[in-house]
Amino acid sequence: MSKIRNILPFESKALTSEIKDVDVKNGIVTGYYSAFGNIDSHRDMVMRGAYAKTIAERGANGTNEILHLLQHDPMKPIGKPQVLKEDDFGLYFETKIVGTTIGVDTLKLYEAGVYNQHSVGYRVIKSTYIEDPNDPDEYYFQLNELKLFEGSTVAWGANSETPFEGFKSETREDAFAKIDAKLKTIFDALRIPGMSDDTYKALEIQFAQIKSLYRQIDSLFVVPPSTANDTDHKEKPNDEEERLKEAHDKDAQQKQNQIFNQLKNTFQIK
Repeated sequence: MSKIRNILPFESKALTSEIKDVDVKNGIVTGYYSAFGNIDSHRDMVMRGAYAKTIAERGANGTNEILHLLQHDPMKPIGKPQVLKEDDFGLYFETKIVGTTIGVDTLKLYEAGVYNQHSVGYRVIKSTYIEDPNDPDEYYFQLNELKLFEGSTVAWGANSETPFEGFKSETREDAFAKIDAKLKTIFDALRIPGMSDDTYKALEIQFAQIKSLYRQIDSLFVVPPSTANDTDHKEKPNDEEERLKEAHDKDAQQKQNQIFNQLKNTFQIK
């Protein structure tokens, strides 16, 4: 049975760690705003060619209306892509970041590894519903034509796509390690001199988000239910399950306390 995709005036999709190069001296960032051929958590697959018309009409050789923003914020333009094209991987861009305070800070945070993700703001013009003939629950939407408004530099965990996407296929320890690695990049960035108060505030917000993520992460790695057939056993965890749960809760609480103490020490939170 065909399904109808909701068409919204503005949508966004994020792409992690697809930076090609950051030339801080010349203020040029190159990378990908979007990838082709993969089904995302919204059951969408962006197809090569989806951006061709909008690039021709609205890109640098057209009306030049496509912006490069920070965090999808129209009040924070940091440039316009000088090069915007499709290749086999996705939507490639080259942007010269403007020399404003926020632009200079953005380049510093790229270099520090705080910014490693990009996202597109678009509207769907044409899409096709694709269904597995053997399983109607397996379906996706091919996005065949998109109107591109902007590409954004976004912080990990600060966009509409959950940073835990795919973590369920990893171990709980790997998930914590990824968060710890991000935490270290933010701590390192705090040592960068001369950034604006707004940029330091943005880093503080990321810390608060990470603290929240530690609270959530255990829900992704619940103790698997027992395979025993005893009905009463399914309703009441056994001693081993209780011990595992207690250990997970204690570990999560220690992580939360550690992050909170780091937050207090860094930002003098009372």
